[in-house]
Amino acid sequence: MSIRGDTSRGGEAMRVAQALHGYRSGHDLLASSRRLSREGERALLELSDLSGSASRTRGFESYISGYPVPGERLYAFARTWLADGGARPGSVWTHTLLLTPEQIALPNVASLADWFRRPRSVDQAIEYGSPLEIDEHDIAEPPHPPTRSQSTDNNIRLADIIGALYQSDSANHAILLPAASAADYEEVLLDVWSIQWPELREHFSFCTGALSFRQVAGRPFDLQVIPQDRSTTIERLAAQEVILLGAGHRAHSHSATWATGLRPDAAALRELRNFAWQFGPRLAPDRLSFGRVAELHSIARGLSDRTDWQSLLERVGAWYPRRAAAEALKSWALDESGSSLTEPLTSLDRLSVLSRSAAGSAFPGWWRSLSSAFLQAMSVDEPELRVFLREFPTFATADARNALVRLAAEDLETETFVELLGSWPDVVTSSALDLRPSIVADPTLWRSDNAKPRALAWLRGADLDDSQIVAIVRAVIAAGPSVALSDLAGELGSRAIEAAFDVLGERVDQEEVLPARPEWAATLRTHPKRGILWLGRSEMPSTALAKLVLEQFPPGDRRLRALENKRWSEIVNQTDPSTAAGTSVRAFALGVGFGDERPSASHLVAQVFQTVHDAAEAGRLSNDDWNKLKRAFPRSPRSLRRLIRRGGVGRGQVLRRALVEAFGQRDWPVAGFLEAVSDTSVLARTVSESVRTKSGKTLGRRLNAAIQGGDLVPSDLQRMALDDWIDGSARERQRRPGTPT
Repeated sequence: MSIRGDTSRGGEAMRVAQALHGYRSGHDLLASSRRLSREGERALLELSDLSGSASRTRGFESYISGYPVPGERLYAFARTWLADGGARPGSVWTHTLLLTPEQIALPNVASLADWFRRPRSVDQAIEYGSPLEIDEHDIAEPPHPPTRSQSTDNNIRLADIIGALYQSDSANHAILLPAASAADYEEVLLDVWSIQWPELREHFSFCTGALSFRQVAGRPFDLQVIPQDRSTTIERLAAQEVILLGAGHRAHSHSATWATGLRPDAAALRELRNFAWQFGPRLAPDRLSFGRVAELHSIARGLSDRTDWQSLLERVGAWYPRRAAAEALKSWALDESGSSLTEPLTSLDRLSVLSRSAAGSAFPGWWRSLSSAFLQAMSVDEPELRVFLREFPTFATADARNALVRLAAEDLETETFVELLGSWPDVVTSSALDLRPSIVADPTLWRSDNAKPRALAWLRGADLDDSQIVAIVRAVIAAGPSVALSDLAGELGSRAIEAAFDVLGERVDQEEVLPARPEWAATLRTHPKRGILWLGRSEMPSTALAKLVLEQFPPGDRRLRALENKRWSEIVNQTDPSTAAGTSVRAFALGVGFGDERPSASHLVAQVFQTVHDAAEAGRLSNDDWNKLKRAFPRSPRSLRRLIRRGGVGRGQVLRRALVEAFGQRDWPVAGFLEAVSDTSVLARTVSESVRTKSGKTLGRRLNAAIQGGDLVPSDLQRMALDDWIDGSARERQRRPGTPT
């Protein structure tokens, strides 16, 4: 044992400060081993004097007092004796031990009463001027012998005293015990004091011989033994409400029911003390706290079923509604008190109680205990668990319902959770989705006919970012064609359309997805502007989706101006020209190029012309695509218009003439013309068909100039195809030695 503060050890002895009061020209301090504040000295001087009138001392010639010293962190534990033959009637000796908090925490602190010494004369006072040295083994456990607390004709049972002292409606009142002598209840009061935890001991005050109503610093002594024949007078003169115990008074009406079964033996008191010491130090150091702890101890010993356990929890919650209050006691109530039941609680029993009890908000460990019961019930697969999970929203408290929904959201497997989403009330389902929003990105949810409409309703008020909406659309598509895109757009707005474009545009099976979802395709067609935006941002736009978007526009639509020719080149690069959709997109891009007079458009035309031309020659260009393309041709001379109208003229020939018109009429780089017609046989036909047209002649002159200036060096095959346009000087220059080919 280590004693701190002003208490030191020498070997196995501890030093306890002491004081002696007695008569010396009046009641006075005769000796003390420790100086006190004025307030403390004044209180000790007053309370060490006779406790009342000297005319009534029979049976109270010696008594014990205990009280906190005002102005000090010390506790006065004192014995008073009448001074036989004193200089004045009522003079006394009082030996006081001044206990530090460490000393008052000694388990068997009451045994310090064995060290009280009555002086024989004032001359002995000097012996009290030094600390008292006590061997620690002399105050070790076990406690002093069992108290004489059995009920007799004159004595009140210990259970009645404890019940009155600690029950809620009298815990703030002084308790008065009428007795024939101070010895009648000396051991009882020492027992009462001993079973208190240290902080409560420091605040508790008692006297086994109160000849009048006693107070310290204006506060009544908690427990006072008074002369039996003066009880009524003392009660009346107390000037405040007190509890007077004893026959013929309001004795047993103030005894708490939980205390009636308290056994008076040392083992029972030790058991109560151990329980109180376990939880009391974290509670307020007052009688009400001890009464609550003692009541819980009594209840816990008699629990029989889960209803009793629920009552215990609700009692603790009502006493300590703040979550941070009595945490250790609440932890015991949740985790340990139920183990004493006659039939142990199953995990589902615990779930049932914890979900129904209104005390949940008071317990910081409620969520943990509920979670533990929930997970245990899941692990043992209790058959009633599924029924409980479906029905708990109808009977659980709001706090418990929220906790269980959170548990379900965090721990249940996807299939089970989705099943519950389809069976819970809408408000519970909404809370569950708030807690597990990731479930809306799981195709399992969108395959459930019951959960699907609730999930759609939840989307309306959900705070989702763009990536989450993309994940939802991806899950809906993976679930199959069971959810209309218009329904998603109705809840999520235009972001659902944007996400649909993004998700459909990234799928490799997009040729199959859209045909299987005609409603999605129809809905996307009603948002052409979103489609253009998608074409502008998609890194790898799907060909089928690009075709769906472009079906809504002619190539010259001004809304398409947001897409530059460079972007059209990137789009075309992602298309497969062997597919119908790829051909359609390339034909549209060719129309965009034809409709743009800027030189940069020549690169787009050069990129797609040959494949579109070949598709037109092979009959793979649809009428819709052809008609759109025709409307994008350059300003047509009369000869081209006649050619278009003439029957029997192939679409390939018309495209070749349109290409010549574009490069002949515009200041486009002529190198782009040769790039556009990569097939030299097609190039030769193009030249022969256009050599006499105005645009053809213009293009021929420009080609000659480029070749003669060395800016354009065609291949041999290209030279042969261009023969009708290249004049002699140009051909001669091409044949000079050293001229690059």
